[in-house]
Amino acid sequence: MKKKIWLPAAFALLASCSSPSSIKNASIISPHLNLEQVADSQIVYLSQLNPDVQKNVVSNGQSETKSLKISDWNKELDILKKSNLDKPAFIGNYSIDISQVPGSTLKKFTALKSDLIIKHQVAQLDSLGNLVHLESSSEDKNILYYTRKEISADFSVVKGKSILKNYSASAIQKIIGLDTFRLGVNAKIN
Repeated sequence: MKKKIWLPAAFALLASCSSPSSIKNASIISPHLNLEQVADSQIVYLSQLNPDVQKNVVSNGQSETKSLKISDWNKELDILKKSNLDKPAFIGNYSIDISQVPGSTLKKFTALKSDLIIKHQVAQLDSLGNLVHLESSSEDKNILYYTRKEISADFSVVKGKSILKNYSASAIQKIIGLDTFRLGVNAKIN
């Protein structure tokens, strides 16, 4: 008797998991913005365009500004990939606040557990769902160190696609017994 109940239930579960509609509607299951896809599309576009980038780096109070070409956009935008919340492990671990502002939607994600490294994330989407602004903050600590990172990125929408126009990142790291290290980067794509 138990086998008869278990077998149809298992078949129904497998069928629902493999149906095209469940795959097609994956974005309904995970409301998070897939930053790996965003970064990958920017990497392809910017590698082909090879734009000049006006970059200002501040390290422990020392500032330097240069105009340069980025030789490895994958490395440059890795911080976006590392801020990706669109992973099965994160489903249900962030509160989500979605609000409408004139001409756009704000999606705010806040960690529900203290052990999650990404603490907050805000994505602003235009009326067609294109990413126009992103902010993300992360924090990691243990008995030996403390690290906090903040990133921000602005995008232009060109022919229905989000194109990165500027980005910034800042980090603070404190290791027990050593000085606090501070780093800030602001970049504008020309």
